[in-house]
Amino acid sequence: MKNLSRLTDRLPLLVRKLFVSVVLRFGSLGLQFAGSILVARQLGAAGFGAYGYAFTWAVLIGTVLGLGMGQLSIREVPRYLAHGEFGALRGFVTSWLLGLVVSGLLAAGVIALCQAEGWLQFSIPWPLVMLAALAHALVLGFSALLSGFQRILQSQFLESILRQGLFLGALLICVFLGLQLDTQNIFEITLLAVLPVILLMAYILRRSMRQAMAGQTPAMQMTTLAWLGASLPLLLTTLTTQLQTSLDTLVLGAMVDDKSLGLFRAASRGTDLVLIANGLALQVLGPMLARALAKGDRVEAQNLISQSAVMSAGLGLSICAVLAIFPGFYLGLFGGEFRAATPVLWVLVATQAVALLCGPSALILVMLRREKLVLIATLVVLAFNFGLKLLFIPLWGMIGAAYATLIAVILLRVFLTSCVIRAGGFDPTLWTPLKRRLSSD
Repeated sequence: MKNLSRLTDRLPLLVRKLFVSVVLRFGSLGLQFAGSILVARQLGAAGFGAYGYAFTWAVLIGTVLGLGMGQLSIREVPRYLAHGEFGALRGFVTSWLLGLVVSGLLAAGVIALCQAEGWLQFSIPWPLVMLAALAHALVLGFSALLSGFQRILQSQFLESILRQGLFLGALLICVFLGLQLDTQNIFEITLLAVLPVILLMAYILRRSMRQAMAGQTPAMQMTTLAWLGASLPLLLTTLTTQLQTSLDTLVLGAMVDDKSLGLFRAASRGTDLVLIANGLALQVLGPMLARALAKGDRVEAQNLISQSAVMSAGLGLSICAVLAIFPGFYLGLFGGEFRAATPVLWVLVATQAVALLCGPSALILVMLRREKLVLIATLVVLAFNFGLKLLFIPLWGMIGAAYATLIAVILLRVFLTSCVIRAGGFDPTLWTPLKRRLSSD
């Protein structure tokens, strides 16, 4: 053990933190992946597509219901605790809950109208979709608030591990009992599995607030409009990111049959592994890069960027290679009919490979205070991607959606990478570490 400790201590700090993140995040992803396989085998391609379409809408609506207050709490709650502003803390939590109620009622009215007019159709009752959206909003909000209390590991465990574990456990029990499940049944299981998580998060938050206030009950300070003014831009950024990952499902669900959507979602689940590999490096790189830039140490900043590029590309491209070489084995895990999505999987793998090779360009631009450039570029390419999908899907079906995503990702990543090189003078790609390696040899 001592030898292992000495060996890990020699590794760069970024690499050590990345290793820990890989273990935690891939544990959560493994539960999600196993759950997706069980759902697909229970429902088949058509049912899997219908479930995925409704669930994606629930996640998107749930993201909007929070109004960005969750993201804002990560910044505001630590400040209130540090300065003893407990009245503002109580007011902030209360405003978040009231905002959920109001936005939830408004969203329910809009969804009911869309259902009545035939603009939006689900294979399950729309109130179930709204309940799932509200549950998702509560989990996201409680998780962010707990992170503000520095209970980061607890919130991550509850949100990612326990939530997915309860869902997977409930599914396994149903399979063991020989129950035949349809799309609505599985949606109901999703809601039942998340309820204990919400209750436990609420209990931990309440206890944390009581401990922080040490028995005091200060009057609430409600500055809701000011909070909303700060949170809505954060909501726009989060919503843009959410739409990037959900656009394929939303557009395909509206334009093709459930079976085609189910095949596409099975293929995209594999590429989610690559997204996690890329995201892990960014999660660790962010604060360390910010510190290096604050000190004006450009050499250290470039070293961190290069380490992140090597680690994310090494892990991500390995996953891409496995998926590209063994598509039949991977898709066969969902069921024999899912192997028809092999061409789609290849295009999606190529898309993720492009993103990996371009490196963490968006994060670097944010650290260089060019976040508006990143947001505008992302929104423009998102609209372009949407237009391409409307053009390609009627011509080529689900693989047309994959081609549209590939073109959009190439345009966005190449543009952002060129901006990093020109504006910051950093190289986010693999070229710099590769050049150093070649020169050392």
